[in-house]
Amino acid sequence: MLIRKHTKVDGFVLGDKIEPGENEVNAHGEEVKIYPMLYDTILVRAEKRLLNLHSRVKDAPFLLEQQEELKKFMAPLPVQQMDLAEVSQ
Repeated sequence: MLIRKHTKVDGFVLGDKIEPGENEVNAHGEEVKIYPMLYDTILVRAEKRLLNLHSRVKDAPFLLEQQEELKKFMAPLPVQQMDLAEVSQ
């Protein structure tokens, strides 16, 4: 991908919390915008988009023969997150 001087770039900084005063979009000129976003928000959006796609194609002929595999794919997965090391200040 080639980024030029006037290429528009949207970046996202993900975290489990957003500090007060840090929830606004940070713009660097007209081309670069940085959006703070919670992990939960991005996961909800991704799940919603995936389920919308699933509802559109669930009866497609090429998927009917693969229903069992599709059910396994759509089943919720347990999320395991390791504790992050605390940084002493």
